[in-house]
Amino acid sequence: MSAVRRLAWWQLRGLGWRAVLLIACVAIGVTARVSVGAFAAQFDTAVKGEARALLLADVEITGRSALPSERQQHLQAVLPPGSAVQSLTSCVTMAAHPSVWRSQIIQLMAVDPGFPFYGTLRLGGTKLEALFTDEPCTVVQRDLLVHLELAVGDMIRFGEAEFRIVGTIDELPGLAFGGFALGSRAIIAQQHLQRTGLLGFGARARYRTLVRVPELAQGPALVDTLIADWDLGQDSRKRMRGGEMSDDAVRVRSYRDAEDQVQTAFARLADFLRLVALSGLLLAGVGIAGVVRGIVAEELDAVALLQVLGASGRRVLGILLLQMALCGLAGGALGAVLGVAVQQGLTGAVQEFLPVQLPFVVDAGAMAWGLVLGLVTCVVFALEPLMAVIDVRPLQVLRGDAGRQRRWPRVVASMVAVAVVCALGMWEARSVVVGGVFVLGLVVLGVVLAGVAGVILPACAALRRVVPGFALRHGLTNLHRPGLRAGSAVVALGLATALLAGLAVYRSSLLAELEPGADERMPALFAINVLDADRVDFEAFFAERPAAEAELAPMVQARLAAINGEPIVADDASEAVSAAEERRRHFRRREQNLSWRDQPGAAETIVAGRWMDVTAERALDEIGEASVEAEFAESIGVGLGDELQLTIRGLPITVRVTSLREVRWASFQPNFFILVTPSLLRPASPKWIAAISVDTAEGRSALQGALVRQFPEISVFDVADVVAKVRALLDRIAWAVSFLALFALAAGLLVLTGLVAAGARQRRQEAALLRTLGARDSTLLVSLGVEFAVIGALGSVSGTALAMVVSALGMHYALDLDPSLPWALCAALVATVTALAVVVGLLACRRAVRAAPLEVLRDD
Repeated sequence: MSAVRRLAWWQLRGLGWRAVLLIACVAIGVTARVSVGAFAAQFDTAVKGEARALLLADVEITGRSALPSERQQHLQAVLPPGSAVQSLTSCVTMAAHPSVWRSQIIQLMAVDPGFPFYGTLRLGGTKLEALFTDEPCTVVQRDLLVHLELAVGDMIRFGEAEFRIVGTIDELPGLAFGGFALGSRAIIAQQHLQRTGLLGFGARARYRTLVRVPELAQGPALVDTLIADWDLGQDSRKRMRGGEMSDDAVRVRSYRDAEDQVQTAFARLADFLRLVALSGLLLAGVGIAGVVRGIVAEELDAVALLQVLGASGRRVLGILLLQMALCGLAGGALGAVLGVAVQQGLTGAVQEFLPVQLPFVVDAGAMAWGLVLGLVTCVVFALEPLMAVIDVRPLQVLRGDAGRQRRWPRVVASMVAVAVVCALGMWEARSVVVGGVFVLGLVVLGVVLAGVAGVILPACAALRRVVPGFALRHGLTNLHRPGLRAGSAVVALGLATALLAGLAVYRSSLLAELEPGADERMPALFAINVLDADRVDFEAFFAERPAAEAELAPMVQARLAAINGEPIVADDASEAVSAAEERRRHFRRREQNLSWRDQPGAAETIVAGRWMDVTAERALDEIGEASVEAEFAESIGVGLGDELQLTIRGLPITVRVTSLREVRWASFQPNFFILVTPSLLRPASPKWIAAISVDTAEGRSALQGALVRQFPEISVFDVADVVAKVRALLDRIAWAVSFLALFALAAGLLVLTGLVAAGARQRRQEAALLRTLGARDSTLLVSLGVEFAVIGALGSVSGTALAMVVSALGMHYALDLDPSLPWALCAALVATVTALAVVVGLLACRRAVRAAPLEVLRDD
């Protein structure tokens, strides 16, 4: 066996630049995967190290109302000795300049002295203690000062009270503060919160009780005690999401629960990035197969010599597989090192949107997995072309005849490769379904691209009869060269281009939906928490301002009690369920926002049934009608004719589903899952929300100030502001995905290089012959440029076209968005990929172009 290893090493050294190309293919694929794995490990390390800082405490108790006194007393009774308790109250409100009434939506936090228990709250120009004085003071983020044209020392208005700005917020801790937010943040003392008037009727505040315990293990144990004593159920550990909680509901969780929730949310993005990286690795595998095919073609003499010396075909196969394993390990090691460097780029791209500061971490597990992937990829994709050496006969090689080769060894090798690829996809996605669908999608795209190449390439080669000039004719003829496998290059470049083009279509479509003014249904402002008693005054406010228009919609909060008489019961949250079942449970148990309207809105379409009779007067004990959003109805398991039993502030109502609607949620209109007969909801004194249309930015700013002055209890969202934050987040995520997709493009270019390497001997002989017949260097270069330009253009155009079609269908049917095709960006992508194909192809053929005829004859 030692002789086999020595021989494998000796032959590997003789491969020269082809070995370098193999290692490069492996390294390209492994780099992307290691960078994603290391980034995910970096995030997990940060979350585990800062789990208590994420929650700001060891235990958090959350609700929409303050913790009742009896529960406060019970909490004090069960706290371990040495524990401490703080209150944190938060609400979304408007901050206003007290004199010019310039305003902006903010997240206002009221805290106790000593806040926070864990994490870093860094202030500029003051200390937190400055808030706990008789004078109402606040610290705010700097962007709020810029927007409201204020400075430290000025007064700012929150609700009904004015506060003096004594400093700025430079760094915020925890999940309550960190990450994506709709508005700037401001902090005040808990003792001054009541004077703002923001906790009155209709307030949408969040009350948090933070607990610090002396020992780490006491936090989860305290949560278990509170859940059992307060009869909350394990579902109370889950994070409060939007309107999911009723006014009397309580959530209790420990730092471990917060850690699990953050990691679960991030894992979805990490899974997607791993699949994008896997696509680059698979394309690199195609390049490996091309390079190995060229090695086999050029090393047949050496294979025949080994067999003459007594080595069997299987022994020769073992020697070559050992060489591939060495190249795979070398490429995996190089990719692992490069992946750690690329990891820092991913960190910088999304750091500001993460709730934790990511430390520099070199993850040994990700690097080890990179080595395994490099080894497996190189061996598996090299196996099929290497099977040719089994049937090589020395006499046939001497005669210049490769001989007849059996098909079944290559079929078996191909089946092994497919099985390994499917297993890798499922492993990386951590889902048999998602991984299988991803691999199947790549296969389908590859088959379609191969079909396109099979039709277009021969057609291009046939054009040689009509195009002028020897160089052009020869370049087109080369497309049909035996053994070139130009279709493989088209498939590889097409798949890589499809990833980039598909991402461009999704980003363009999402941003087109979020552009204020791009769609006539898109409002400029969004007002919430308009009380029923203020509705008439609110409408009169806009009647006096014809330049602005407000579309009001009522909202009543309810709970789904039963479906067709079957009660909705609290499920055991610890029970393992599928994602679909978890979604069904969530939508059934969440708080439902009900509304009514006279007819379907502009963003709604009836897909089944008939619209309700909105003029019918129904008593609370009568059955009303309901229109339910179609996907929501499917999620909770209801259809036409089913009855929903709901409770509104303890009062039961029953409605029958008479229609199903599709809703275009990206319209930013006041849309709801459930619409109900109006007469059943009017007695509930609904709150109202409004979509407000304003033409100019100056008009939006002036209108916000006037609204805050007349209706201080409402909150107004500037849609343009929200869109700017969403755009920034989309841009960063798109950058990260595009960055990984570039590795797939690099792998596609290496496929082209590998195919050139496979026919290197034939190209040298052909170039020598043409030189002998008088061809110049320029003629050879033009001929090769035409060949690679056609391959690059066909791959990029077909890949972009497929991406546009698939992405447009996905946007329309899956996300219910109108696709926006970025023609200019896609055209630039096609031109770039085509140019890269030409450059890479010419560089790969430089030895063939430069080789002297006599040198080639001597080599042969």
